[in-house]
Amino acid sequence: MKKIEVIVEAFEAVNLSKIEIYDMKEKSPFYDYLIISSATSDRQLQAAISHIQKDLAENNFDHPRVEGTARKYHGCNHCASIHGCVCIEDSVQ
Repeated sequence: MKKIEVIVEAFEAVNLSKIEIYDMKEKSPFYDYLIISSATSDRQLQAAISHIQKDLAENNFDHPRVEGTARKYHGCNHCASIHGCVCIEDSVQ
């Protein structure tokens, strides 16, 4: 399974909404894909982080770097190829 599929399935497993995938290969030197999604609560946000970490490890990918959880935002970066963002819906309005 590809890394991006693992991450999207992890997002879907915790019912994140508005999952958008952008191909950034020709647009950014930092990562190949950008995944943006919304959570409805901090609990759902934390579940998404846990699922990503567990599922990537189970599929033999490196552990992702997690940042920004104190601001109700989660950024996950893995080997500079995929950047995933999850925001709690009421914090972005």
